[in-house]
Amino acid sequence: MKGVFAVLICFLSQFGFSQNKLESWKDFQTFEKQWIRLERDNQGYLLYQPCEGSINRIDIQQRRIGIYWTLESPDFFEIEKASLNKEGNLFTFSFRGSGNSKGTAEAKIVDKIQGLVLWKFNFIFNNSVSSEIIWVMTPKIYANEFRFVDNPCPDGKIKEKEFLPIEFK
Repeated sequence: MKGVFAVLICFLSQFGFSQNKLESWKDFQTFEKQWIRLERDNQGYLLYQPCEGSINRIDIQQRRIGIYWTLESPDFFEIEKASLNKEGNLFTFSFRGSGNSKGTAEAKIVDKIQGLVLWKFNFIFNNSVSSEIIWVMTPKIYANEFRFVDNPCPDGKIKEKEFLPIEFK
């Protein structure tokens, strides 16, 4: 009987219950340092390689955050402050770049099982606020668990694919 119970537990743990990819963060040291942007279609979340450019990503090294855009060169900012809420599911950053550039970012766990985090950025350049940028991202270590959609353009630029809006607030 114990053997049947052990096999059942093993089976359920492998196939019956999904394990969380993300848990609550304890501090800045446990916060993932490499992130990659996801898009969403009617089949779920995916990595999208645009015709021109690259997939958006974020790299954090010590107290520096690098934001890699689709077409433009990456921007690097020094993290001035990083704080974690008491539930361990929301990190807030303030950062400063070169010249008069500065901004804030929030990273909030929105789906622990799929490993989805909602990133919200606000940038200030020369004392004027740009629009808010919102991305759904996953730690880079989970990138291969999502579908990959490529939009090749060997003979010239073609229209980029369109995706569903972000479902999280």
